[in-house]
Amino acid sequence: MTKKILVSIFVIYLALLLVGCSSIPNTTINNIQEYPDKYINKKVKIIAIRQYYFGTTYGDLKGFGISDGAPFGGMFVSYIGDTPSGVIKDKWDRDKYVKVKVTGIVRHKIIKLGFKESGMFYIEGESWEYVD
Repeated sequence: MTKKILVSIFVIYLALLLVGCSSIPNTTINNIQEYPDKYINKKVKIIAIRQYYFGTTYGDLKGFGISDGAPFGGMFVSYIGDTPSGVIKDKWDRDKYVKVKVTGIVRHKIIKLGFKESGMFYIEGESWEYVD
């Protein structure tokens, strides 16, 4: 009987541990911009519309932009590798903007635009996927 209880407790413990470890919070761009201390250097997931592509515009950062309707604009996703297409065609050959789920770590960087330096929050992308 005691062995059964111990095994049950161990199984429940493992299940709770796995649920806790795999939990990456979903958030919005607005939350990151409003409460950066809560998200900086933390892993997040954001579902947003794929916006624009950057090559070397931000120095060594390559990636794409996303927007979820945040009042202060979108956010840049630094990503090495293939990036999602910004527009795909629907079955009637019309442009359809692409929704993606991005997982990555929120970072901050000082960039120089012309003669002015500016701080920028961005996501160091680990993965992305198309969503409906």
